[in-house]
Amino acid sequence: DTNISTKEGEIYFVEPGHIWPRYMQTSAQVTKTADGGFAVMYFDQSESFSNGNTSFTTRANQVVRRFDGETGALQPAQTVMIPHIQLNGSFSTSAVAPSLIGLNDNSVLIGFHSTTAPDALMPDFDASTFGVYARGLSATNVTGAFTRVNQTTTGDQRNVLFLVSPGGALVSLFVSTASGTPAVMMNVNGAESVVDNQFVMSQDTRPRAAFLDADSLVVVYERQYSAYVPGVSDSNNVAFTIMNVNGTGESARIDVTTPDQVGVSVDNPQIAVGRDGTFLVAWDEGPAGNSAGTIRGRIYTSAGVAGGAAFDISPISQSGGVGGAGSTPGFSLD
Repeated sequence: DTNISTKEGEIYFVEPGHIWPRYMQTSAQVTKTADGGFAVMYFDQSESFSNGNTSFTTRANQVVRRFDGETGALQPAQTVMIPHIQLNGSFSTSAVAPSLIGLNDNSVLIGFHSTTAPDALMPDFDASTFGVYARGLSATNVTGAFTRVNQTTTGDQRNVLFLVSPGGALVSLFVSTASGTPAVMMNVNGAESVVDNQFVMSQDTRPRAAFLDADSLVVVYERQYSAYVPGVSDSNNVAFTIMNVNGTGESARIDVTTPDQVGVSVDNPQIAVGRDGTFLVAWDEGPAGNSAGTIRGRIYTSAGVAGGAAFDISPISQSGGVGGAGSTPGFSLD
């Protein structure tokens, strides 16, 4: 009368009707904090198998832990920022694509998008479809209220990224379908502006950005054509726009990769800026529909002028999985 389950390559014997708890911590992100330490955010997830085998409910909390910057010692215990996200049950706050940043007052801010209110008492919940939300964690580890980031509430708002300008302004970047066409949006202290709204990227890719100086930032993103050009599939490219923190564009859209490359897939653009304003854009590139790919990069001056052609960062094509085309490059530039 014992069911046998073979999860994770091991065999577990569970009496019928009993609960089998399983715990995982996944999807970690890290940010520096103003006190010289750092904070780590991750999903703290458990699964309860009500019949001891196949029927299960997954619950997850989005948590943050602070650490000392010199010793790496944990300062307090973990703090639950988004409680009880029930991923495949009847109740769900559906906190998707979380983002993390440390602020100048030593607080930490997390953001995410959701189809349901993260707080049932929110007065300004985005009731249309997806909305972007944030919650702060103070220097003394007190959680704040959930707030809505996007000002426009029509259409979907997804995949938020936070930055802090050298002058202390909080910048939010996300994708919006408010105009009917996916657009990259920028919100600076509550004021929204459009970065790019022509054939802009798939809503599953987060825009990335970095500051060139106190006022200017480079926003890099993936544009996608397959939904708009009849007969053209798998056609996309990586581009960037230089924006001012006041919401105005300082450059037109600049294509990093060639648009309309039929049969070529590019994904996951990233950016890092050096001290002189030189910046590097990197992305995944490979044949469309193929799991093999190469991480490529291209150098630009602070004015957005290419310093040469694109080059391979991983010179040998990788197969899928870890290190393959689905992997997101990550780097810094000195």
